Amino acid sequence: MPTTTSISGGDPIESINGLLGGCRTLLDVGAGIGLSVAAMRVPIRIGLDIHRPYLEHWPAMEPAAIPLNLPAHALRTVFLPKTIDAVCFIDSLEHLPEKEAKAALADAECIAGRIVAIFTPRGNFPQGESDVWGMGGEEHQRHRSSWEPEDFAGLGYNVLIFIGFHGDWSEPFRRAFGPGASAVDALVAYKLLTPV
Repeated sequence: MPTTTSISGGDPIESINGLLGGCRTLLDVGAGIGLSVAAMRVPIRIGLDIHRPYLEHWPAMEPAAIPLNLPAHALRTVFLPKTIDAVCFIDSLEHLPEKEAKAALADAECIAGRIVAIFTPRGNFPQGESDVWGMGGEEHQRHRSSWEPEDFAGLGYNVLIFIGFHGDWSEPFRRAFGPGASAVDALVAYKLLTPV
């Protein structure tokens, strides 16, 4: 039975790293310019993104990782079942419409051998077509779905709620909610497919 735990403070990426013990391979879906891939402590890291210019900036940022220019819906056509230990969606699932996001999660569960993990804002976090990196990826930056703990629990995922993680200190937050708005929680959802 899935669990939901609230956390005050803490680092969602470190929490995901803590779940990856024993994993040797990782695929980050919607990896952007590779910041999340660089933060993962797994020997073999692949970052998939639909927008090639983001991936072209990787060599300077993360030379040890492998960039792969594909859309999220191509997972099962590229990877065989259970060939990647961990599949992650770090700040990317909300960029897909809900139906496509759920299909991408099902595909991730097919190709992952150990765990699927997600980091996303809780609830509606408006974000328009603005590319903070200035690399022409505006159309891919809009948030097209929003997620609550019960959405993930209903799919069999455990959920960590990071209370007030997104706040006024962040430019995207200020654009979405305005200066002085109440902070918004972040979610880490994960499904263990085999004991790690």
